[in-house]
Amino acid sequence: MILMMGTDPRGAGGIASVLNVYQQAGLFEKADASLFYVTYVTTHREAPPWRNGLLWVTAVGALIMARIRRPIQIVHVHSASRGSFLRKSVLLWLARGLGCRTVFHLHGGGFQTFVEQQLGPLGRWWVRETLSHVTLVLALSERWRDYILTLAPATRVEILPNPVAIESTPIRRPEPGRILFLGRLDPRKGVYDLVTAIAAVQRTLPAGSPELRLVVAGDGDGPALAEFADRAGIGRQLERLGWISPVERNQQLARASLFVLPSHHEGLPMSMLEAMSARVPIIVSSVGGIPDLVTHGVHGLVVPPGDIEALGAALVQLVFNHPLQEALASAARERIGSECATEIVMSRLHSLWQSLDPKDPPISISSKVPT
Repeated sequence: MILMMGTDPRGAGGIASVLNVYQQAGLFEKADASLFYVTYVTTHREAPPWRNGLLWVTAVGALIMARIRRPIQIVHVHSASRGSFLRKSVLLWLARGLGCRTVFHLHGGGFQTFVEQQLGPLGRWWVRETLSHVTLVLALSERWRDYILTLAPATRVEILPNPVAIESTPIRRPEPGRILFLGRLDPRKGVYDLVTAIAAVQRTLPAGSPELRLVVAGDGDGPALAEFADRAGIGRQLERLGWISPVERNQQLARASLFVLPSHHEGLPMSMLEAMSARVPIIVSSVGGIPDLVTHGVHGLVVPPGDIEALGAALVQLVFNHPLQEALASAARERIGSECATEIVMSRLHSLWQSLDPKDPPISISSKVPT
């Protein structure tokens, strides 16, 4: 039995999106006998702090009771930074004490900043201690694997990219000049850089060119972004959707001329993978695991984080260049299908679980997510 623990798959955010893909692919349902029995325990959701405190205590109890009642072989936690890491590190410590093998699955793009700038000596020691004593660390890319090995050189680190569903024939009805941003409306995601770059590009477009339109979907401070766009002179060209459902997301991807995510920090962003799967040409920044998947000029355009001039130049190069859009989108779609398709990632995950103890026979499992 495998006990998987993390945020609510029905919530907002990148980890929830990843878990939702796993759930839709059947990881938490009755499965083939050659697969695994996975029980999912929610440790966090969008709720007041006191409710999340109770939820975390409940998760601790669920781990202890599951160990008593069933032969748990693996405890697999999904973690980001800050509070997420601290909560999951305690669960991993407890699981080791209960005799379970442990998997630490790192998602958060801000993990290096968290370790090096937000923690003191004791906190950094606890990070190294946690990573050094888990059975397996799962990283989203080679760059994240290499960073984890600088913290815990002796630990076993394997690469497992985020999964994405691949539709056979995505429907595209792109609207000229329509630029889509999916993510939290936060300066660290580069959305303010994007507003600034679009305002600069708009002023340089030839007369008669379609007006650029920025569509942003995600949680965060929408009014502050709108005020910033007003000051930049493109307030009426900004469309704020808030957090949208997967169906609405697919509709927006179908209408988008470009997808742009100029983040300052990332793991391997689900929104980028979804855009690549939907054949939307992308402009992204060279952070986290992005350069391991996206080659500049082949699968998309890649710019340095925080470089507004380079971002503007990439917009000018791509926004109305339909042959280049098609070439990049086709190559991206092929790359994502060969690296991150759900079936490929699921198979890799099953193999990694099984490798934690080759002497074990295949573990038959179904799984469920508590409501």
